[in-house]
Amino acid sequence: MKSPRIMKVFRSLFVACSLVAVIAPPLPARSEAGSFVIPIDTTLSNDGSIVLAASVNGSEPRHFLFDTGAPDVVTPDVAAQIDLSITGPALRAEGAGQQGVSVRMGSARTLTIGDVSLSSVPFIVAPLPASIVNVTRSRYRIAGIVGRALLQHYVVLID
Repeated sequence: MKSPRIMKVFRSLFVACSLVAVIAPPLPARSEAGSFVIPIDTTLSNDGSIVLAASVNGSEPRHFLFDTGAPDVVTPDVAAQIDLSITGPALRAEGAGQQGVSVRMGSARTLTIGDVSLSSVPFIVAPLPASIVNVTRSRYRIAGIVGRALLQHYVVLID
């Protein structure tokens, strides 16, 4: 069972996801039609989660958790390091309970995963719980979550 704090953060991200669904523009894909392979890592995570390497705005590749039900999220410290453009004021996202989290909307010029490159990718800038950031048993930290950007443009087969 997940802790109440983690559940509050997920509920807050759900609220922020709703904002992305309403205000986010469609993402134009820049890769050629056809199939491609994106290397993933399930061996280092605590629970078999899919971890992939992605470059945002031409940065060095960072590790992102792949989540089919999530918007694209990056932590505030990573957002500052990758020159993510913040596109609005801080919002307070709250779920059930008294504590909320501060989230911001951001936009990346590019998101590159393997041979796929997307442009004008909206991101939610929000803190992630330690259980997500450290899902790889401290081998490397998770910089954020990727899901929506790939799934809205491609049929994804995980094999």
